[in-house]
Amino acid sequence: MNVTAFFNRVAELICPRTARKVQMPKSRLVHKFMRFTGLLRYILGPANSSPVDHEMTPQNKVLLASQQAAAAQFVVLKRVDGSSYLVARDPQDQSLR
Repeated sequence: MNVTAFFNRVAELICPRTARKVQMPKSRLVHKFMRFTGLLRYILGPANSSPVDHEMTPQNKVLLASQQAAAAQFVVLKRVDGSSYLVARDPQDQSLR
C-alpha cells in the first residue's frame, strides 16, 4: 500500500461521508535531481579534493603573505551583544579610507 492509498483509507475511516481523495504533491524536479546526485556521490564518492599536507607553491606563499599583511592592518572588536566589527590598527592611516 502506497502513502496516498494509506491516507485515503485513514480519511475514509475517520469521516466516511466527507472523505476526499488525498493527493500527494508531485516530487519537484529539484528534489529528484538532489536525490540523484546524492546517490551518485554515495556510489562514486565525494568530488576531487586536494590533500592539505602538500607543499605550498611559491605563488601560494606570496598570496598568503599578502593576505596576512592586509589582515594585520585591522583589529576585530566585539560588542557586548556579540557582534563584531573591524577597526584600523593605526587611526591616523588614511590609505584605506
